[in-house]
Amino acid sequence: MAELTDFLGKIRNIQSLMVRASTGPLEGRPTENEYQELYIKLKPYFNLFGIPNPNGFSSLDEFHGYWAASLPHWKDRRDFIRGMYEEVEKKVSAHLKRGEPIILESRNKEVLEPVKILFLTANPGRDHQVRFDKEIRGIEHNILRVQKKDQIIVAKKLAVRVNDLQLYLNQERPNIVHFSGHGTEQGDIVLEDEVGNAKFVKKDALAMIFKLLKDDIQCVVLNACFSSEQAKAIFL
Repeated sequence: MAELTDFLGKIRNIQSLMVRASTGPLEGRPTENEYQELYIKLKPYFNLFGIPNPNGFSSLDEFHGYWAASLPHWKDRRDFIRGMYEEVEKKVSAHLKRGEPIILESRNKEVLEPVKILFLTANPGRDHQVRFDKEIRGIEHNILRVQKKDQIIVAKKLAVRVNDLQLYLNQERPNIVHFSGHGTEQGDIVLEDEVGNAKFVKKDALAMIFKLLKDDIQCVVLNACFSSEQAKAIFL
């Protein structure tokens, strides 16, 4: 029963962090590290009890992107957060009230891991014709329509610099990588340097980075000009 109590406590803690982040003053908001640490600690509980995690936001940055676009009023954000975990809380609370352990039907079954999409953008020179926000919104709205949306996590990294690329891939360990930006006729992709100027990544260097993570990455989407050469290099 202690596991159930701890599980319920952590759910309420992460709800509190999300409410503070989306409705409170800037100086009172929790840090990204607080949120991600608790999010990671909850994952084994969902796996253990065979309950899908209804929270698809693996970072406060991701949640900020959603609430800024879809939940403009703080009361809507609060209600959204409370409703997100409502069914899980009811199930856990009912077992606690009856003094019964939760039935772990899935302990001997393979637990499906969520699919993580890493959305990367780079727009050196700030081409105003490139609307990454619109593209991201379209992807997120389509995810909200699918039946098992809780099994899909979208992580967004904007204005990606050359030194950021491998760091983000190693940090997020995505199943799908979606890059939106620019490419060159020579087969390079265009990222940014420290001050936002164009920095070119050769297709061979790009291929090497992706090969190091080939066991995790199942699909790469390159929404950039002249991307066929890059795609061939990645999957050779």
